[in-house]
Amino acid sequence: LFDVNKGSRKITPKQAGGFKRKSDRATHEYEQISHQLEQVQAQNERLHQLNNQKDETIKMLRITIEEHENKITSLEAKIVDQEAEMSKLQDKLKQVSAKCLLTFEDLAPDGKLAKFVKHFTFFMTYEANLRFLELINGDDDSNAICEGVRRYSKVSKAERKGEKP
Repeated sequence: LFDVNKGSRKITPKQAGGFKRKSDRATHEYEQISHQLEQVQAQNERLHQLNNQKDETIKMLRITIEEHENKITSLEAKIVDQEAEMSKLQDKLKQVSAKCLLTFEDLAPDGKLAKFVKHFTFFMTYEANLRFLELINGDDDSNAICEGVRRYSKVSKAERKGEKP
């Protein structure tokens, strides 16, 4: 056998056997590395597929987020409009309620509630109500029915029996 690098040099069979062993070992290592390379390439392909799926998922989520942001923006605009509407209605309610306060004078013959006196009081007419209130409240010169009235719990037992304290 001849040495490829040096054409004049001959290789002995013993040396050739060493080369064969080294060649077999190199072939075995090459096969192992090739197998590992195939596994890494397959894993790389799976990772690329997962990455593409992740990118699609992210894209869909961004679209969903954008749709929700648009909904939020439109709902916020509706809230602003409704708050303005509510403010207007509250102002209107204040104006209307200021105009619609009812008084006892509304029960008078020329008042808003003249036709409904019997529905708002114990008596059928405004005049009867006036007489009743005068009787209970009295005026500066006379004693009224309710003048000096005390709670039952504040009246002694002797007073309840008619004795003077």
